Amino acid sequence: MTIVVIGKSGQLATDLAGARAQYSGDMVFFGRNDISFASLAEVDDVLHRFAAKGVINAAAYTSVDQAESNHEQASFLNEVIPERLAIACEKMKIPLIHVSTDQVFDGAKHGMYNENDTPNPLNVYGMTKLRGEERVGKYAEESLIVRVSWIFGPSARNFIHLCLDAARRQADFSVVCDQIGKPTYGPRLAEELLRLMALMISGEKNSPRGILHVAGPNIMSRYEQAEKILDTAATFGFPKASCAAVTTAEFGAAARRPLNAVLDTTKAEGTFGISFRDFSVDLRHTIGQIAGLQAVRTEMK
Repeated sequence: MTIVVIGKSGQLATDLAGARAQYSGDMVFFGRNDISFASLAEVDDVLHRFAAKGVINAAAYTSVDQAESNHEQASFLNEVIPERLAIACEKMKIPLIHVSTDQVFDGAKHGMYNENDTPNPLNVYGMTKLRGEERVGKYAEESLIVRVSWIFGPSARNFIHLCLDAARRQADFSVVCDQIGKPTYGPRLAEELLRLMALMISGEKNSPRGILHVAGPNIMSRYEQAEKILDTAATFGFPKASCAAVTTAEFGAAARRPLNAVLDTTKAEGTFGISFRDFSVDLRHTIGQIAGLQAVRTEMK
C-alpha cells in the first residue's frame, strides 16, 4: 500500500516524512533530483515501479514574490507537474491529493472563503496554483485538492523563522497588519493528509473528493501573529524585539496578496473530523524545537 509523495526537502514533504508512522503502508518520497517530470512516461514509470496506491503532491513553487519574475518555473512546478500526476493517476485509477493555497482568492470577500467561492488570484503564484487545480480536476477523477493557509512549524523556513531572523538582526521591524488568515501547523496538516489519503485508498463511499479547505482554528493578522511569535520566543531566550504595523501598500512587496485569506473549514471539520490545536500551543512547541536545534548547533561549533 505504497504512497508516493512528490516533494522531499520542502516543509510539507518534511512534515509528511515525520508523520509516516500515521500511515500503515509504505511511503516513497521524490525530490527534484529523483524525477524531472520531463515526460508523462517518466511519471508512469515511477508510479508503476512502486505499485503506488496513491499520490500526494507536496511540491510547488512557493516563492510568491519571485514568481512575479520567474513565471516559467512557477508554471512548470505549479501547473505542468500536477497535470502529469493527474493523468498518470487517472490511468492507474489511484487517488491523488494535490495541495493548493488560499492565494487562489482575491481577498475581497467579507467573511471566510468556502470551497464553492469563485477564485480570482491577484499574483502569478496564485494564478499558477489555480491552473494546477484546474488541470488536476480535469484529468483526475479520483483526486482531492486541499487548499491550505499560512503553514508553519519547525521543519523549514516559514513566517516564524522570518520573524526570529528579523528579531536577531534588528530590534524593530515592520509587519503587515491588514492581511488576515489562519496559521496552520504543518505536522498536524501532514497527519490529516495521510488520514485523508487512507480514506481515499479504502474506496469508502464518503471518502473525500473535489476541493477541501484545511486550516488552523485561529483567525489573525500577520501583525498579530508576529507579536505572538516574538512574545513566545522571548520566553525561550531569543532576543527581545518588537514589530511595527504597516499596511500592505506601505510594505510594498513585489506580488499582491489577498487581504482576506481566511478559509472556511466547516466541511473539513464536520464531514471528516479534521481538527487543529490552538495556534499558541503549536507555536510554543515550534519555537521550543527551533531553540533546541540552535542549542545543539552552538554546542557543535
